[in-house]
Amino acid sequence: MTGWVAVTLSKQLSVSQLKKKSPILGRHLTQEELESFKDDQVYQLHELMQEATKPKVESDGDIPTKL
Repeated sequence: MTGWVAVTLSKQLSVSQLKKKSPILGRHLTQEELESFKDDQVYQLHELMQEATKPKVESDGDIPTKL
């Protein structure tokens, strides 16, 4: 399964995809797929979606770090 995941990710993250203004990553999940997930997996997907859809903020080059 990890091989399939690696191939899929490499296609999604190819240079041509990343050059687009809003590259499309991932795919829609079916109801059956969602129902097969554990609660914590659904929660993680939700958190990931929230992070991925946040508006981009222009910065002055400083990268915030957690200590």
